[in-house]
Amino acid sequence: MKKIDIVNYIKSPSDRVYEALTTQVGLSQIWTSKLKVKPEVGYTNVFDFDEGYITKFQVTKLTENKRISWTCTESNEEWVGTGVTFDLTEKMV
Repeated sequence: MKKIDIVNYIKSPSDRVYEALTTQVGLSQIWTSKLKVKPEVGYTNVFDFDEGYITKFQVTKLTENKRISWTCTESNEEWVGTGVTFDLTEKMV
């Protein structure tokens, strides 16, 4: 499987970004409001994008304020098995 790296610069401390990507409140504000998530390794986050199927990502790694990793366990075929990792770093300006 090919690897795709996407870099986004966000003017926010890494702890706030981490919270936005790991909590029910945070993800509901940036991705979809139909979800069930927990910041817990092994937990399967459930997302409903109103596309006729549910998307599930198992939380595989959490390093507070630094890294979040998920693996897709259920969705449309092309997503199942896909890993998504958020590496958070702060850049001082």
